[in-house]
Amino acid sequence: DENSPGGIAVIDTSEVSKIEHVKFKNLGSIEENYLNIPGSITFYQAPVNIEYCFFENSNSEDALNIVRSDFKIKNSFFYKSQSDAIDIDFSEGIIKNLKIEKSLNDGLDLSGSNVNAANLKIINSGDKGISLGEESFFNGEKILINQSYVGIANKDGSISSIKNIYINKSEYGLAIFNKKAEYGKAMLTLKNLELNEIIEKYLLSEGQILIVDE
Repeated sequence: DENSPGGIAVIDTSEVSKIEHVKFKNLGSIEENYLNIPGSITFYQAPVNIEYCFFENSNSEDALNIVRSDFKIKNSFFYKSQSDAIDIDFSEGIIKNLKIEKSLNDGLDLSGSNVNAANLKIINSGDKGISLGEESFFNGEKILINQSYVGIANKDGSISSIKNIYINKSEYGLAIFNKKAEYGKAMLTLKNLELNEIIEKYLLSEGQILIVDE
């Protein structure tokens, strides 16, 4: 209902939720009685498979937030998110054939998660195209990031490996650093990297590791 936008939350389920061929538009957050859930669509300790879905004009902290859950997100499109498009927290899963466009904050934000991803197009993110933090493990292939403030930020002990990646028209290409002192070294390994029209290609903090084409 566009006149009273709320959100959707699935909490503590054992069976896998399957969502296919659904359009989510103009959703907000959940603020009702004792509930205060900042994402438009949230899965908390609730496994989920999402395929052929369209998320448009999310007016919340995250268009999709997955927390402590196994997941698959495939063949879907996220358009015009007011903050992050996808926020994955302490979860494990697969992301494949995804387009994320016009997120005011991050396109894809991982914290403490283990994710395999392929065929991602992330266009016009206000902050980071991909943000990897809090000891995340990320394996990616065939990734395009266009017109983001930062292409990829790999931080706080996260270990990531990406091959066939193209970053275009961004303020910063790659940033590897520790934001939180309790985490160890972050490491980003890239193969077949192409940077085009990047003002500052690399930001590498002391003690962090960046490997490009060996």
